[in-house]
Order: sequence, then structure tokens, then C-alpha cells
Amino acid sequence: MKLSTVTGLFSIALLVSAAGLATAAPVAVTNGSFEAEALDPGGWSDATPAGWVEPVLNGPDSFTEHLSPNFTPLDGTNHEGIVSGSWIAQDLGVPADANTSYALIVDIGHRSGQTVDGNQSRYELWAGAPNDVGSTLIAGATFDAFPLPNLTMVTEATGGDTGGIAPSGNLWVWLGSNGPGRAHFDNVRVDAELIPEPSSLALIGMAGAAFAGVALRRRRR
Repeated sequence: MKLSTVTGLFSIALLVSAAGLATAAPVAVTNGSFEAEALDPGGWSDATPAGWVEPVLNGPDSFTEHLSPNFTPLDGTNHEGIVSGSWIAQDLGVPADANTSYALIVDIGHRSGQTVDGNQSRYELWAGAPNDVGSTLIAGATFDAFPLPNLTMVTEATGGDTGGIAPSGNLWVWLGSNGPGRAHFDNVRVDAELIPEPSSLALIGMAGAAFAGVALRRRRR
């Protein structure tokens, strides 16, 4: 193979590499599994979990509870319960990025003894503090855990993309109960993946065409 061909292939590879840097990466969530407080089996605490804030300060609206190994599956030993109409939130400490696809992933459960139908567990990802003026909802969903068997958790996710201009403010996670029943959360995590810009996609297309051209020339020789 001629040196010029090798050089051309190397340049094309660099183009593909530069254009294909979109990889998923986690965004750190403090105390995402609510393990910061050591509790004995069956124990609970109505203190706001470490790393989180509880905007409604009119009583024990959320509680951390030790339920392992009965709550299945459970990440660690603790989970967080949230009373109807209440919520907790966390500032992730990093700004929302432009051209990024975000995913909020949570484990949601049905606690034994939960006899009220309509357990709407609500989970959202914001740019800026939730409900503040100028904040932007990136992704959000609700999940009714009432039909689940007692002491069962399932993994649910919601996602959304930002545009070419980043929404203002840090990323915030919002967890709440939007129905008459309590919500139960565990193992909260956030992933981010860069969305290639159109110019990068064009580079990938050009690189592919160039590879095809080189291969065709080699076959004709």
C-alpha cells in the first residue's frame, strides 16, 4: 500500500474518531441509594437524607427505612419513602450541557402494607431548581407501583435531550409522590450522552465514503 494511501486512511480514521466521541457517562448522585445513614434492620429515620433537600418542611414528609433483605431487589439496605404530596430534590452540582441526551434511572417499589391505590411515584430531571422561575424540565415520568407485589422493586427510566443551547442552571433530580399512596425509591442514577452535531455526522458520512473509495480503488488494481 502506498504511503499516500496509508496517510489518507489514517486521516479518515481520525475524522471518524473525532466525530464519534458520543459516549454515555454517569453524572454523580450523592447518596443515590440512601445508605448514608446507618440503620438497624427494621429501623427508619424521618431526617432528610444526606445530599438531598426537602422543600416541604411541615413534618416527616420523607423517611429512610432499612428493609433489606425483604425488599427485593434493593441496592444496599435502605430505601427512601415519600409521603403523598411531598418530594425531595438534589442539586447535582454540574450545569446542564447542550446537545446532550440525559437519562434518569430509579428503582421504584411497593412497600408491604401499602393499601392505598394510585401510588404515583414521580421522578424528574431539571435544569435549575424544580419549579423555580427559569428552570427547565429535561425529563420526567410517573409510575404507579401499587400493582406490584409487596416488597418488590422495579427499575424505571425517563430521558430527554437538550438542544443546541444549554438550558440554564445545574442539573437537579426531583423525587416525589403524586398520588394518595406513598412512593418508595432506591438506586437513583443519571446518565449523559453527547449528541453528535450535524457537522460531526457529516464528517462520519464523508469518512465512510472515503473508505469506500479507497477500497474500490484497491479492488480495481
